[in-house]
Amino acid sequence: YSAVRALDEELEGRGTAFETCNLWKGKAKTIDTLFTIFRSFAAKGVKRIPDFLISEELLNLFALELPFDKDLRVYDAAISTHHYSTWVLAAHKAKQGCDIPIIHDHTDYTPIPLHAQQNVNFYTSPGPKDDADIELHSRLVVTGIPVRKAFRYDGKPKEKQILILGGAAGF
Repeated sequence: YSAVRALDEELEGRGTAFETCNLWKGKAKTIDTLFTIFRSFAAKGVKRIPDFLISEELLNLFALELPFDKDLRVYDAAISTHHYSTWVLAAHKAKQGCDIPIIHDHTDYTPIPLHAQQNVNFYTSPGPKDDADIELHSRLVVTGIPVRKAFRYDGKPKEKQILILGGAAGF
């Protein structure tokens, strides 16, 4: 399950027209290799990705390498769930000269940027980010992590359920 799928479910449930696309798969070998490294970090339980992997210089290289065939002017907004795709969207927003709002929907699986990017309108985060710069804080909305619809509270009272666990021979 992913943040993208949670957002798809939410928008579909609201009757909002949307398009989901994967900017990365098969389009740029370097980026595919980097994501393989990220998956390896996750499998090994690495909690913090090295800073050089999210540096401005590396992000600029990726934004230039990745072919981008979307005309952003036809959309009302763009939501990105990964720092690299947010960077690419922001670069192409500037290149295309459009004013589409870009929202970086952060999860706890990727590093949240510490500095706001000029062409990104809002950042969401599972919690506050104390070490981020003032500009990012002014655009940060704490939302929690997007979750599967089955786990969301619908506002209706639930029947009380009690769990009793025994120990030793009482289980």
